[in-house]
Amino acid sequence: MVENSISPKPVVPEAKLSNSAKAFLAVTILLGLGLFGGAGATWHNRDWLRFCFYAAAAAVAAGLKVRFPGVDATLSVTFFFNLLA
Repeated sequence: MVENSISPKPVVPEAKLSNSAKAFLAVTILLGLGLFGGAGATWHNRDWLRFCFYAAAAAVAAGLKVRFPGVDATLSVTFFFNLLA
């Protein structure tokens, strides 16, 4: 008889947020959406081709990960550009 070599995943309890944490999260999201909408309403772009190129490059770079010797985790490529800024 062959045993199943796949072990079951451990059950991790779901984290429960307190009501104050939920309220903080909701207020933060609503304020962020309001600021984003307000900035977008007055924003004008003169060069759509350049904007689309930079947006596509940022989307690709956001998905790239780099491994370094001696570091267990991966780092995002954009992390270094954020450090320089």
